[in-house]
Amino acid sequence: MLIKQKRIVTVLNKFGAKSIKASLFYDNTVDIKKLEARIFNKEGQEIKKCYY
Repeated sequence: MLIKQKRIVTVLNKFGAKSIKASLFYDNTVDIKKLEARIFNKEGQEIKKCYY
């Protein structure tokens, strides 16, 4: 079974970065094979891409 999750979070200032709550919940029956995060600047340009 393949499950995809997409979430978009807008952070307006440095204090909002603590409220992102970037997490993925799983247990022993779930196998995470790929996790990707992209960070964009205020103009919408991608500035960082992370793979885990």
